[in-house]
Amino acid sequence: MTIEIILGLPHLANGPILQRAVALQAPVLISANCLSRWRKADGWREWSGWRTGTLANARPLASVDLDSAGYTMMVRYGGLPWSIADYMG
Repeated sequence: MTIEIILGLPHLANGPILQRAVALQAPVLISANCLSRWRKADGWREWSGWRTGTLANARPLASVDLDSAGYTMMVRYGGLPWSIADYMG
């Protein structure tokens, strides 16, 4: 059995965390929210698009997986309505 370790990164900004992932040639996982642009509208946070500039920093990485709901589903709804294999597929 092979186990793949995927490093969770908080963002793709240049810095020591990203440089370590590059040096390790490790696959990484980022949250979709680290690419989101938000604005305040009528006192509420409102999603207003994507910030894609830092995606260029991902070029030297082995691979990048995008987490688009896992943490929120666990916290808000107490679980995932799909299997781990479906989630990572």
